[in-house]
Amino acid sequence: MLVIEFQQSDRIAYAEAEIRWWKVRNNSVMNPYQDVDRFREYLSNINFVDKQSIRPIVESCINPSLRERILTLNYDRAAINAELLVSMLDTRQFQAISMLARNIFEISVEVKLINLHKDAASKIELFNRIEKLRVAKKLVAYKDKYPSEAIHAETYRKFISKNESQILTEQAAMWPGTKKVKHWTLKDLSGRADELGGIFRRIYEVSYAEFSWQVHGGTTGVLNVSSSAFAFLAGISYKIAADSYGEILEVLIREFHITTIDEIVRQRIQHAQLYPFAETPEEKEAILAALGVRQP
Repeated sequence: MLVIEFQQSDRIAYAEAEIRWWKVRNNSVMNPYQDVDRFREYLSNINFVDKQSIRPIVESCINPSLRERILTLNYDRAAINAELLVSMLDTRQFQAISMLARNIFEISVEVKLINLHKDAASKIELFNRIEKLRVAKKLVAYKDKYPSEAIHAETYRKFISKNESQILTEQAAMWPGTKKVKHWTLKDLSGRADELGGIFRRIYEVSYAEFSWQVHGGTTGVLNVSSSAFAFLAGISYKIAADSYGEILEVLIREFHITTIDEIVRQRIQHAQLYPFAETPEEKEAILAALGVRQP
């Protein structure tokens, strides 16, 4: 195990930055309006570590299992959205920033639940087919009601005819007595966040509604709201996206045994989180030393 050594002055500076970081993460000290650039840098840094230390290992997986494929697809979606989010430098894009942050949070909940439920892959695969059947039946019903509409429904009719009986049989076996499966855990997002607890429950209870206001039609999130509040919302969105992205990466580290290849990958993520919150040259130097950019 590689141990990173610090000089005494580095230890003090690093500790000061770490204390400031954990206060921010736990919401005891936070000003997203003033520190919006720091929160965006926090997200950018985690994305950089991901691309350098995690993505190459995940992409090199040969013959991945269904579970690994599902995890990777969720991870890919989150990483793409994180990269797009980092590119948004103008807080006037607060609606799009909020939408992307909300999506990354939802994916982090999904990924964390997959990590906790060993039978998640089979349930998700079946749930995907149940959803396709539901949408196909809805489209066909619309076409039957409005036959003059220029909608191609034959492919969907064939899918229903070929698969409906088998899908419903498997659904009854997987979730006995459940007529409508809205998620493979049989819980809504509130219930899923509550199951996970901690940061997931806090984000859902404190910030999710505000994100939803920016996704859905209406003026609840913008009426009588000052321009400075939009910057504040952007800062919160960057922070929540980064926190959620970090949770996704932690699951990948476990599931793909990444520490067997990069034994200090967790330290890299921690230091990438800390660096934007360093306020003195000494603190920044200490964190760079820990990253291996500068020798202590």
